[in-house]
Amino acid sequence: SQPDPDPDPDPDPNPDPNPDPEPDPDVDNYDSLTYPESYSKNYSYMYIKSVTIGNMTNASSGSTYTYYPDKQVNASSGATLSVSFTPGFSYYRYYTYWQMWLDSDKDGAFSSSERLAYGRKSSTISGSIKLPSLNNGKYRIRVTMSYGSYVNPDAVFNYGEVEDYVLVIQ
Repeated sequence: SQPDPDPDPDPDPNPDPNPDPEPDPDVDNYDSLTYPESYSKNYSYMYIKSVTIGNMTNASSGSTYTYYPDKQVNASSGATLSVSFTPGFSYYRYYTYWQMWLDSDKDGAFSSSERLAYGRKSSTISGSIKLPSLNNGKYRIRVTMSYGSYVNPDAVFNYGEVEDYVLVIQ
């Protein structure tokens, strides 16, 4: 018997060899993360005058919230860093409640287990923090100064200020 001169072998099998590749753990997802909004309604009585975390110091004159992407803290995984938080006051001194969080799992949120520092004082508060074991890359730091009580990292509160920074692990 003669072979069929016009076979129909279905040349489009569509094998799709890489349907959903796993994300590369060496790729830093920092720039794709969004963070919960947090700010004070009023910074005219008290504000963040200065923040020092490791090698980074930032002096500012107050706002409700500021993200400083160019103010980077450079450190190695598990490092111990000195921290210093200085309040600014327009009229009278008040006791301020300071907190610092690190989004160590890069999920775009700050959990209670990610709070690295806290304290209450009417002047500069200083100490040291120990970073957790982290992969190389960028991480978000949030510093909150509030009046009257500690606030959640996603709070909108009456008096104080919120500042976000970048931690770079190398």
